[in-house]
Amino acid sequence: MNTFLKGMSILVVATFLAEVVEFLVNMILARELGESGMGHYMTILPTIFLIMMLASFELPVSISKMIAER
Repeated sequence: MNTFLKGMSILVVATFLAEVVEFLVNMILARELGESGMGHYMTILPTIFLIMMLASFELPVSISKMIAER
């Protein structure tokens, strides 16, 4: 149980630090981009995440293997 609590506390601290960094980055972005620029950024951000997720699925490797087998 002790290792569980130690691991959990490390994860909690790491998550908190990541949220603090994200908060600071968003404050800087909001100041630099302004209201309209931040709106465009928040509109484009989900598309960027989708592209990154699709790229990480190893889809190009699967497609090239399928084509090579034919």
